[in-house]
Order: sequence, then structure tokens, then C-alpha cells
Amino acid sequence: MSPTSATYDGGVAERNAITETTADRSATEHRAELAANTARLEAAWAEAGETDRSRPVTFRDADLAATVRARWREVWIHTVDLELGVRPDDWPEELAADVIDFLLCRLPAGTRLRPEDVPRQWTAGDGAAVR
Repeated sequence: MSPTSATYDGGVAERNAITETTADRSATEHRAELAANTARLEAAWAEAGETDRSRPVTFRDADLAATVRARWREVWIHTVDLELGVRPDDWPEELAADVIDFLLCRLPAGTRLRPEDVPRQWTAGDGAAVR
């Protein structure tokens, strides 16, 4: 199962339909929707106790803690998409590494990433990050 199909109940077709339906929204409308969704998520996360972080969720067959990291990534990525003056160069190093770790499975096996600004490299296909 691809990462996208695991994220949306309707798989890629549902994701594409949502993207198409919301494509004409202004940055202001996207920010308002993001704020509303963030408030709902933060309320749910606030109710969760320390032991709940490892509880399974349907999001990519992960745990509750993974939803926090996913939201962190998505907010930064889509802030770039919205052309709000934020670029990937502005991302914290930890975020950039997390995004690469998360998306590495989408690259052909054997692809090697060697950034020039951090002492780390990645190779697709084996899931290993090399320090």
C-alpha cells in the first residue's frame, strides 16, 4: 500500500478529489481551514495521556505520536506551497531530515542522497540513514 492510499480512506482518488475541490481557495481560506483543523487536533491531543502516544491509529498504521510528527511536516511543507515567504531552506535541520526519512520510500531503490549542509546521507531501498 502506498503512503497516500494509507492516508485517505479512498486512497489516491480521494486525495486527488480533495485537492481538486480545494485548489481555488485563497491563502486566507487555506489558513482558516488549517487553523480550524489544528484546533481540533490539539484538543484531541490534549486529552491524550502520556501512555496514549503509543496507541495505534488508522493513519498509516502508526501510533498517535506519528500524527503529531505528520502534522509538523505537513504544516511546513504546505506553508511553502502557499507561497507565504517560507522556503525549504528555512526549515529546521531536524524537519528536513524527518521529511527525507519519511519520503525516502518514494525514491527508486539505490538512490543515494548526500546533502552538502549536514553530515548525513540516505539510501533508498534499505530504509537506513547513514550518519
